[in-house]
Amino acid sequence: MERVVTSSTSVELPLLTKAKYHEWVLVMQVSLEVMELWDAVEKACKDRARDRRALAAILRAVSAGMKAGLAVKKTAKEAWDAVKAMRAVSTQRLWKEFGNFRFHEGLCIDDVAVRINGLIASLQEMRETLEDHRVMKKLLRVVPRKFK
Repeated sequence: MERVVTSSTSVELPLLTKAKYHEWVLVMQVSLEVMELWDAVEKACKDRARDRRALAAILRAVSAGMKAGLAVKKTAKEAWDAVKAMRAVSTQRLWKEFGNFRFHEGLCIDDVAVRINGLIASLQEMRETLEDHRVMKKLLRVVPRKFK
């Protein structure tokens, strides 16, 4: 967490990680509200200085790899929306990976279980729900008969 001191308050900004997006959004919104900058993120702010302060707060709360792409955004709202879009793309990629998973020669049944469980855990970290019956159907479809 990074501590940001405004004129009368001290706010800690959480660092965005793949696993904690939902929590990050909630804490960032509250932090930006405390800093009286949330409106600059919620709707484009005409006050350039406030918008830049909001963008700076967002940049302090993301990984180094994301900073350059977000810093070139014209507004804090654009940067916030870009973070949201990146999360959506990650979620779609995981769902696609789950849907396309196949058993390949040379894999053992343990490898299949580890990979499927890893995908499930990643989706759950993104606050996605995956019903047990869907996982079982997938396993039964991809595992060769000799393992059933």
